[in-house]
Amino acid sequence: MAYIEFKDVTRVYGSDGSEVHALDGASFEVERGELAVILGASGAGKTTALNILGGMDGATSGRVVVDGLDISAASEDDLVEYRRADVGFVFQFYNLVPNLTALENVELASQICPDSLDAAECLRKVGLGERMANFPAQLSGGEQQRLALAGVLAMRPLYLVLDEPTSQLDPRSRELMRGLFTALSHERRLGLVLITHDDDEIALADRVIVCDGSAACDSVRGEAHSGAEPRIEAGLRVDVGRRVTGGTAGETVVSLDGVVFSHGGRTVLDGVDLDLHAGELVMLAGASGAGKSTLTSLAAGLLEPDAGAVRVCGHAATPGMVGVAFQQPEVQFFHDTVFDEVAFAPRNAGFDEGEVRVLVERSIGAVGLPVDVLERSPFELSGGQARRVAIPSVIALDAPAYIFDEPSAALDAEGRSFIHRLACELVNERRAVLVVTHDLPEWERLADRVLVLEGGVLRPDGLEGAE
Repeated sequence: MAYIEFKDVTRVYGSDGSEVHALDGASFEVERGELAVILGASGAGKTTALNILGGMDGATSGRVVVDGLDISAASEDDLVEYRRADVGFVFQFYNLVPNLTALENVELASQICPDSLDAAECLRKVGLGERMANFPAQLSGGEQQRLALAGVLAMRPLYLVLDEPTSQLDPRSRELMRGLFTALSHERRLGLVLITHDDDEIALADRVIVCDGSAACDSVRGEAHSGAEPRIEAGLRVDVGRRVTGGTAGETVVSLDGVVFSHGGRTVLDGVDLDLHAGELVMLAGASGAGKSTLTSLAAGLLEPDAGAVRVCGHAATPGMVGVAFQQPEVQFFHDTVFDEVAFAPRNAGFDEGEVRVLVERSIGAVGLPVDVLERSPFELSGGQARRVAIPSVIALDAPAYIFDEPSAALDAEGRSFIHRLACELVNERRAVLVVTHDLPEWERLADRVLVLEGGVLRPDGLEGAE
């Protein structure tokens, strides 16, 4: 039978008494033609399991067998062929060739896999049929995520392994991808393994693999979900935060006045007017590629508009005046350790090293991460952990306004609860907060205003355009 078998897999990092068990005796199976979901808290070992499954990392102990090949004992030549022909991966942090179009990026698969699928057809499958001539920089984060998936599909894998594949997508694109996943597994008989925190994707699963606190995995098959339901439900339960009631919005903190911005010959924003007030939480929705992240960068002074003006507290916007947590947190990292990342802002503010350490440890504790993460590289963290590290490095600016671009994407329930509470606390402190998100139900309940970006303009009349 064609299937993946994880058998008592342990992965230990570190030495000399500082060992970390990323996986501890994990066991599960996934059959061809089956859609399996891996669920668990951030840092529970989900991405480690995928790295081992892809032959990009080795198990400390245990066996990993895919269609009879023991990849834990395979030669490098066998692993190269395995990665080329058997298993396709799309990770949270994916690489695209920036100077190639979307079509050319997918066509690279033909150089690796002579029997590759038609690149244009793969782009159409993921909803990018009209963006084939665009370069990656001209695509939104969600569109880049779909482009990476199209490139993997072109290589005709037997198994497809995806790490948070819909975390940056709008609701309509998420529904498209869910239909694609089901068709690939049940009609084309691929084995699909998804890391996700999305309850709709969990509902589609033939098998649920739960990573618990010790990073051991259980497998639940078909209708027999009942044994894992308490842990699944606990992993999805979100505290949406609390707002101080009875307050009114204060003075204008950030203003965009008639802002126009074009990129790659396309008008992205066309006369946008937006005021963010102290003590107000504004939610910004819109389809992937609508220009939400562009608006974010303009509001923070990171881009200059072609026309119009952007002001923060009455002054022309410049970098550092507004705290910004980007859609992809790794783009904010440039230090070797988490400690130095979080310490960057207070050091620039003139605090001495003793005060800096207190602030850093307090900030890391506030986002629910252990102090020992401070000595690790931020690039070694899971997606959810990286997003949490990006937050305190931004909050340390003590800015009058904060912008969070897809802050709850790829976070587990605990992480989403944290970011909701943090946003509420900032608003209660009379900061202006803008949340750019596709997680509409979670944030709509907290927002004072909901805006939709569509066709380069903002409209305040509901979420129809975001769906």
